[in-house]
Formats: sequence, C-alpha cells, structure tokens
Amino acid sequence: MHQHNLRFFLVDRSLPRLPRGLIDGTATRLVDRTGVVAEKYHAEKDGTRVAGGPVLVFVGAGGQVTDVLPQPVPSEVERDLSTLAPKAASAS
Repeated sequence: MHQHNLRFFLVDRSLPRLPRGLIDGTATRLVDRTGVVAEKYHAEKDGTRVAGGPVLVFVGAGGQVTDVLPQPVPSEVERDLSTLAPKAASAS
C-alpha cells in the first residue's frame, strides 16, 4: 500500500512502466488495447495521445472521479490524496 493506503492502477494500450517511487506492491498495471480509458479522460483523441493530456485521475471510494490533473504537480497530488484517504499511521 502507498502511504495513503491507496492502490494505483496504471492503464495504457501496452503494459505501462512503473513511475519512479511506485513499486509493484502498490500498483496494478493493466492493458486497455482499445484506448477507451485514455479517451474517456481526454488523454487520447482518435487513437492519438493528446499533448498535455491527463496524467492522473483520482477516484474516490464510491468509484466517482474526483479530480483529473493534467500536469504532475506534487503539491496538488498530495492535496488530492489527502482528501481521498488519510496517510497511513507511522510505524513506531
């Protein structure tokens, strides 16, 4: 689990690489050869990547999308993660 007790799902047309800082135990990598997921969140249009398209889609506990970040801004990522799930208790 990630520090916020969340799992990450990485989806692309081919098996996505793990971003720096994530390990296999915190991320599930999926293949969507149709591109339906990328197109839904405006990362692709007509089978082609959109420049500056979403890099991170936040999904709340109820399965609703709560935010889509078009750029990986660490402060915004931390803010959104904190609203979705509290940080895991630190080990003593």
